[in-house]
Amino acid sequence: MPTKAKDRYQWDTVTGFSERHIVELAAAFPQSNPLLSEQMLGHLFPDPSLQLFLNSLVTQVGTGDVSSNLRFKHDKEVNNAVVKNTLVFLEFYRKLNANPVVVTSYSRDEREYSFKMNDDGSANVKNNVTGDREVDKEGTLKKFFKSVDLTMNRRQKMRMSSEGAHFYTYLADLLSLITQVDYYYHPEMFEKVELSPDVVNTSMKEEYGLVEDAPCKYRLTKVEKGGKTWEPNEGFDYLYFTGLKKQSSQSFMKPKEGSIKKVSHQMWELLRQGENGTKKMIREHFVNVANFKRWSDYSVNDVDDGITMCAIYHAFMYSSSDNEINIGLQFKGILGGWYGDLDEE
Repeated sequence: MPTKAKDRYQWDTVTGFSERHIVELAAAFPQSNPLLSEQMLGHLFPDPSLQLFLNSLVTQVGTGDVSSNLRFKHDKEVNNAVVKNTLVFLEFYRKLNANPVVVTSYSRDEREYSFKMNDDGSANVKNNVTGDREVDKEGTLKKFFKSVDLTMNRRQKMRMSSEGAHFYTYLADLLSLITQVDYYYHPEMFEKVELSPDVVNTSMKEEYGLVEDAPCKYRLTKVEKGGKTWEPNEGFDYLYFTGLKKQSSQSFMKPKEGSIKKVSHQMWELLRQGENGTKKMIREHFVNVANFKRWSDYSVNDVDDGITMCAIYHAFMYSSSDNEINIGLQFKGILGGWYGDLDEE
């Protein structure tokens, strides 16, 4: 039986041929020795025009658990380090420029497709809107896997990274990548909000009422939603966001309701064979960067990072210029590291 590939946290870096400086946070920051500092980030991101893309939902207290990139479920100390590191990054970025934080995540309720990876290396595709299995799209995936040399043995090992999710995935990171590109090509898909980080834990109370000695209630309690109960862990910090005006407030751009339909269509264009508008858009996006850095977590909890890199590389298979070929080779190099993990016995 295949074993899980080793966990890999890393900065993926691509150099393009224009002026955009982009950072994509596609994973949690679990390191605690040392914690992130603004000085470290200043060395990593010296250009003041930096644009931040956040592959996480920005939710309020009372909505349940936070996005997986904003927490670490299994260890209190690591979890609290993730929260501290994320806060440092947001504060560094807030001071750097007036650019918004662009949110590129959709809630599970919005995602139109889910994928079940089978032990024979195949994948089932479910339309979450209709509840139907879509066999034609399973054929698209099969051809895509072959195109990017994601062999049966690699897929069988890859799927073990999602064992905790019963071998299901939404390909959320791929949706985020497409949403990032849409920020430049389809800005009408986004709306602006002012938000500030709001860190809470189970010990924090808030006053209510105007009378002295009025009773207090805990800010963070269990949440009943969709017939399920989410309960916070004692001693764990949770990073939410509030619309209350604070010194730490900054602009966020969020995808508008219903925009997932366009992104889902683009995802299938990206995975299909042959040249099309979405592949051209992806290639042009990366040609237009000066420096692109992505914080990734290959094989940690899912398969999304690797498949996202496969999909980008797939777009660059149709390159029509030397600049595109150059960037395609950079993504091929990134993908080689993950493939090496999958090929290890």
